[in-house]
Amino acid sequence: MNRRLEVIAAGRGGWFTRPDALAAGYSDSQVRQRVRSGQWVRMSFNSYVDPRGWPADEPPWERAIRLHRLSVRMARERLGAVVVSHQSAALLHGLPVWGADLSAAHFTRLGTGQSRSGRRIRVHRSALAADEIVELNGLQVTACERAVVETACTTSYEVGVVLADGALRLGLSTRDRLAAVVRRHRHWHGLPAARAAVEFADGRSESVGESRLRVLMANHGLPVPQLQVEIRDEAGRFIGRVDFLLLGTLTKRPRASGGRCRGTPWGLAIGNSLWSDTGCVGQPHRPALDE
Repeated sequence: MNRRLEVIAAGRGGWFTRPDALAAGYSDSQVRQRVRSGQWVRMSFNSYVDPRGWPADEPPWERAIRLHRLSVRMARERLGAVVVSHQSAALLHGLPVWGADLSAAHFTRLGTGQSRSGRRIRVHRSALAADEIVELNGLQVTACERAVVETACTTSYEVGVVLADGALRLGLSTRDRLAAVVRRHRHWHGLPAARAAVEFADGRSESVGESRLRVLMANHGLPVPQLQVEIRDEAGRFIGRVDFLLLGTLTKRPRASGGRCRGTPWGLAIGNSLWSDTGCVGQPHRPALDE
């Protein structure tokens, strides 16, 4: 970009329009050539961004989040009376948006107006109460608990668990507030998945991976794990902390010739925490729990 277009883009928050480029001295053919070569990335509404100043080693998911933030700000300026919603709102709240499609910016229109669906922009039509709207960095955004529930309704149960766990872990919402949104919007399409996600949510899950593993374990009928448990030896000395602790009874199958089933108490710790030098990392054991 030339200096004039750099100033225009900076004033808009990092993006510029086709008329901006023309006013800065570029022709239509030059705009098209820069898009084809990857120098500029086209968003929507004939708006563009120049990514060449971004970190060259930026992971793809972080670049997708960066582009989505820019797209939200650009589209909000063009659309008028809308509120950022769904996964776009979840992202702006700082929630983990694993599994959510970030190819389009999501909004909910205030007052009357039609919904809109395009490749880069989705405008939903839904009633919004005053207590369901907050302001974040100059943008009107659906409240965190509503963003979690509406995103779960339009994506999947697993995405909903990741979002709800994140909201609880970060202190951005509470279980009661999440449940209140479920009750208020009980007629939303897809609500059963959102309700189940809210009921399953646990703020002690410390990452997307832990949230997804809890879902996987539940799907396969494993016992409900204890989360973030400190392990101590018989003398009470701290050994380590595990993400998951499964306790139960390991049942042996009887032999074909007959015989009784025997139950053996067992425990399995799963985690990536630092352990003292006991040689028991990743081994099944009978732990002494720190109650």
